[in-house]
Amino acid sequence: MHFGDIKCTEHSKEICCLYCKVCDKLICMQCVTKTHKSHDFEEISSGYSIRKENLRNHAIKLKEQEETLTNDIEKLNKMKEEDKLQYGQVKKEITTHEKSVKDEVEQYSNSLTDELDRKWGSHQTAIDREIDQVNEIKIKIQEKVKKSEDVMNIEGVTEFFQKTEEIETSFKEDVKITPLEKDNIPSFISGKQYQISDFGKLKAKNEMSEMDEENESGMKIKLNMGNEYSTDLINILRVTHSSDGSIWLYSPLDDDHNTGSLRKVELIENTLHEISKYELIAHDMTVTPSNDILLSTNDVKIKRIGNKTGQLMNTKYTAGSLVPSAICMKGNTILFSAVNRDYPVHGRRVVIRMNRNGKQERLHEYWGNGEPIFSFPLSLACSNDKENIFVVDGLSGHRESAFRIIFFLGTETIEIYKGHSSVNSFDQQFCPTDIQAAPSNNIIVNDFSTNTLQILNPSGQLSAYVSLNEMGIQNSYSLCCTSKQLFIGCITDEENECEQNQEQIMAKLYELNIEGCSHLV
Repeated sequence: MHFGDIKCTEHSKEICCLYCKVCDKLICMQCVTKTHKSHDFEEISSGYSIRKENLRNHAIKLKEQEETLTNDIEKLNKMKEEDKLQYGQVKKEITTHEKSVKDEVEQYSNSLTDELDRKWGSHQTAIDREIDQVNEIKIKIQEKVKKSEDVMNIEGVTEFFQKTEEIETSFKEDVKITPLEKDNIPSFISGKQYQISDFGKLKAKNEMSEMDEENESGMKIKLNMGNEYSTDLINILRVTHSSDGSIWLYSPLDDDHNTGSLRKVELIENTLHEISKYELIAHDMTVTPSNDILLSTNDVKIKRIGNKTGQLMNTKYTAGSLVPSAICMKGNTILFSAVNRDYPVHGRRVVIRMNRNGKQERLHEYWGNGEPIFSFPLSLACSNDKENIFVVDGLSGHRESAFRIIFFLGTETIEIYKGHSSVNSFDQQFCPTDIQAAPSNNIIVNDFSTNTLQILNPSGQLSAYVSLNEMGIQNSYSLCCTSKQLFIGCITDEENECEQNQEQIMAKLYELNIEGCSHLV
């Protein structure tokens, strides 16, 4: 390959003699003196090799995406066949049950059959539409692969660089592959043969039957109330507990959260005695095995307050230019989430697992199809064996925008929890403001909208719940769980501030006894 007669695109009388790695282009000596003085250079042959290697990598990635799309089509076709079998089975159950009841239920039976036909037909249409969309994406990728292969076979260097620049933009276009969601055909639940409405109904995948409701009635449990503590804080957004018995409380000092107050207090009988106080902004905090406090602030580096010195200092834990939002430490493992500084402008949202030395062990950011997993990670917890991670995800940095919990079970499985029908409803949507791992390895979630504690098993399913209203606890917001206690930090009720005196509107801290509760210890 000859590289000695390539004219400079900036200076027509000059011949290109170097390749600028910084600008990714061929340059002449005038380009070097005028624009590229401090840049890194390579021989043109090296630039040619770099470009060709980039093309090869793009082609490999596109072929992998093509294979993924082919697999998706196979899954969709399989789903279609499974739906057909399920449709036939459900229809058979409906007609069989129809024969066991009197003639007056025939009209109701036909209406259910029509509804099933409509749901099945709608689902088949949706699958066919998704197959068409996947095929369209597959064709586009095949065209890009063909173009890249044609360019790699070009012998002329000038034409090669021109063509690579022409198709470079198309490689940067994201190929969005819609996540596959299997919306099962509803099953049939038979009823008692007493009334027309008892004939039965079509049951969606996540809909509860009467038998389900009977089983759920045993989920409601009670915890023993310990102490109630009054504070001079407006809102206790975060609470954590040190092994020496001290408690750390964080509250904003204004409505816009431009600054806040972090308190270290000691519990003596029914009162809180202040040990130290810091004025700063904290989004989350956790305690280390040595009783230091790690804080996520507005800085890109996680902060530390030394247990012995009481000084605030930087740590080695960082996610580059991203700002930490939530943090958790279990043994020598540190977990924290981070988002781009200019949120809500589109950018990265990650959850990182590090060892105590600051070495990254795991990163969670994208689904398998390249779409971001998180909207805004607000709070997180880790199972006692450090294998499972639980992340509260919100629509913004405001904790009351939280709407789901994302479960990372080991390295392969991801589950999502959006509340449960035994606790939540259309008017009281799931709003998890804080999350903690209990000694039992179950997960405790504070649901702000219902003022309940939802207790989930390690797989992300509801196993029990506690009504805090029945315990006289209002506006629960933050949690901290020890081997024997559960601390609940509350916020003030803004709607009733004008009707209450100053002491009544200050935030409360509650201590609950969890000993003997099989769901928690």
